[in-house]
Amino acid sequence: MLKRSTLSDIAELIQNELDVYSQLSGLSFDVLDENMSRIAGNGLSNYIPGERVQNNFSLAEHAKRTRQPIFILGRTNSLCARCDYRDSCIYLADAAYPLFLDNRCAGVICAHCNDTEVLDRIRASEKNYRDLISQLAEIISALAKGVIDGINASTYKDAVTGLVQSSDAPIILMRNRRISDLSESAASYVRSASGGTMEINTGSQVSVLLSRRSSDITLKTSDDTADLTAEYRLLPAELPFCDRLELIRADRNVIPSKPVFQDSISQVSIDYLQGTSEGFEAFKRSAVSLYNTSRFIFLEGERGLGKETWARAIHNSSERSSEELIILDCNSFFDLTFANNVFDENEGMISRHHVTICLKEVSKLSPWLQRKLVDSAPVLSANDIRIIATSTDSAEELVRMNIMINRLYMLFYPAFLRVPPIRERHDDMEFYIDDCIDKYKVLDNRKIRITKTAKAKLMSYTWPGNLMQLEHTMGFLITNNTTGTITDKDVAAVPDLTDGSTDLNLRQNEKSLIKEALLKYTGPNGKLAAAQALGISKATLYRKMKEYGLD
Repeated sequence: MLKRSTLSDIAELIQNELDVYSQLSGLSFDVLDENMSRIAGNGLSNYIPGERVQNNFSLAEHAKRTRQPIFILGRTNSLCARCDYRDSCIYLADAAYPLFLDNRCAGVICAHCNDTEVLDRIRASEKNYRDLISQLAEIISALAKGVIDGINASTYKDAVTGLVQSSDAPIILMRNRRISDLSESAASYVRSASGGTMEINTGSQVSVLLSRRSSDITLKTSDDTADLTAEYRLLPAELPFCDRLELIRADRNVIPSKPVFQDSISQVSIDYLQGTSEGFEAFKRSAVSLYNTSRFIFLEGERGLGKETWARAIHNSSERSSEELIILDCNSFFDLTFANNVFDENEGMISRHHVTICLKEVSKLSPWLQRKLVDSAPVLSANDIRIIATSTDSAEELVRMNIMINRLYMLFYPAFLRVPPIRERHDDMEFYIDDCIDKYKVLDNRKIRITKTAKAKLMSYTWPGNLMQLEHTMGFLITNNTTGTITDKDVAAVPDLTDGSTDLNLRQNEKSLIKEALLKYTGPNGKLAAAQALGISKATLYRKMKEYGLD
């Protein structure tokens, strides 16, 4: 087992807080304990759990030694010149704040920025970001002390003021069930989710109802309801307070879901994944064949294709269907928990025999965990453990962007499976539309039809959210229909649906490609990843965004 420290005992709580603040600020964070070992975070830290680095010079070590916070913009300063990690550093701005317990430095919280857009926001409101990191350091210290009464909802509210409104994503911050802050896109998103009836603004009283699916919530006012595909958090995470502070961060790329098409079947087979095109059926056959012969499989596909369902279906249809399948979301664990649960030789998953482990979004693992996974390959083989890794991006692209290490790529090579997006399966799209309507007829016992022109309009759309977006859109159209017939006018009223027919207008196609790339690549490194995918520089991307009004 890896050595635990004072902060390690509350590492999961710390990770929850870091995730929230990372989403709001665009920064990445790492928390190091008194031994300078990383116990939580989402940054590309140089620190590996168990590795002692205090003999080297680093900003974190300097903050611990001097007991003073450090805030750096740019790389032209004396501290960066002395840092032993300067040659491998990718950050444009850094901060390191010591964490105190009873006047003892128990660790350091580090904040990183590697996105020029976020850097511009920091330069414009440096005090807000300094206060954000300082208050987050106080919150973590208070969590470690166990002085819950010493933290109140005002601390959290003050820390995120201004950051919610500057976010591109639909974000709602609520205090005592009243909206205290919301981003620009949140009101329009909720309006669309309610069928155009719910209006929210600062001061609105709203209740949040959680569903059995963690990604689905319902907002409820005295008059209306809106179903959202969103992440919900009660702040501070899992702790009681007099004030109730709630954070909702919705997915702007997916129309909120209705319960009509929710799937609760876990033991699905490959036959459950339906389609009519020859290419789709050929892909299913090759997927099962590859799974029967390969120990390490990499399953890649865009968002909304149900990669976890694919992993279950392939497993349940293979020769190993009687064995256990374990699903791990790599984006839901901090490093130390993942390492202990998976790699511990006595109690970890690699100590089991004859199981299959599905690692969702394997690229979210830190580089040191990726190396650990590769190094564990002989043990996995000896214990007859198979690995299915899933990713939204292709393995080649992840390696090119230095997100996946080359050794992990070679572990899966050449067993790469790409789930084709529905825009490449035109024959299947008509089947899916008809299937959604047939399901609704059975569940709601109400007749409904769709005109040929409406169906053609739906089939011409590119569907960046794939099957999930299509099902949610059909749920939106069916639930809000009162005439019994879905027309092309109904389809035109759905937010953000555009005609995907061939357009020879160069400027319009360029704008559409840029918009699609920006929707696909989000987060602190989103702009850089989008620019690389488009084959242009980041500066050119910003210029084009300004030109087309996409900023």
